[in-house]
Amino acid sequence: MSPESSTSLDEVLRASTDVLTQAGVSSPRHDAEALASYALGAERSAVRTWLALGVSINADQVSQIQVLVERRANREPLQHITGSTGFARIDLLVGPGVFVPRPESELLVERALVEVQSIVTAGQAPVVVDLCSGSGAIGLAIAHECSTAQLHSVELDDDAFLWLQRNVEALNLGARVQAYHDDATSALPELTGCVDVVVCNPPYVPLDATIRDPEAARFDPPMALWGGIDGLDVIRGIEANAARLLKPGGLLVIEHADVQGETLPLLLMSSYHDNQRVWTDVMDQRDLTDRPRFTVARRAGAA
Repeated sequence: MSPESSTSLDEVLRASTDVLTQAGVSSPRHDAEALASYALGAERSAVRTWLALGVSINADQVSQIQVLVERRANREPLQHITGSTGFARIDLLVGPGVFVPRPESELLVERALVEVQSIVTAGQAPVVVDLCSGSGAIGLAIAHECSTAQLHSVELDDDAFLWLQRNVEALNLGARVQAYHDDATSALPELTGCVDVVVCNPPYVPLDATIRDPEAARFDPPMALWGGIDGLDVIRGIEANAARLLKPGGLLVIEHADVQGETLPLLLMSSYHDNQRVWTDVMDQRDLTDRPRFTVARRAGAA
């Protein structure tokens, strides 16, 4: 390769970062490195080593990176371009037709794992249900960390369910993980009263809300976003099904919008069956930016 046909990797990444900065991408340098890593078929650590060594790349490689950067500058999600994303301690396949899991949802995994581990310590195999599963992120992250957990993941949307199936197959966690193409508000009647933990990241965006993130507004499936006038329409159905599925004392962990830190706990505390409160120990939890992010509650009736 002649010197004229090569360009320093540092120069390419600086130019890519400038393009993404001008496009309003929130993490331009990170994304530039991630796209270069993907185009070059290398880990980001390798790319950074090559930068330190002053490595150059050929014209074809430069062109491949530029094409990817242009897609990202048009605000196509980074995860759609690379076809995968890291979540908790697993890698997930993602792309058009499925909601890209967000880092804040990892908090649901952490809380659910505390419960799951206590069940394991008691000598039992935890039964976990992931409603509105999407790519499978939350449930699969739990099953990955707990080798005895029985996971049932439910997703209604046709395209998202295909991604869920792909991730179940790719992670190869065995027969203890099952995917269901079904409505999360009525699925799994055969598990009535048998579930230890229900996790859910439902559609919760109120209809009058403005989605400012172009990646979400243009590429996330509408079914995964919109939750009715107050954002709680789907959640009301989830609450009823979770109440049916959970054992007495079983745990519900459900994500919500940051404007629902009071309304969702109130919804749960206002739920009664036969004049008995359905949920106890209702608590709202904040994310790392101190915003209301998810609610936890226990199914009433524990001995």
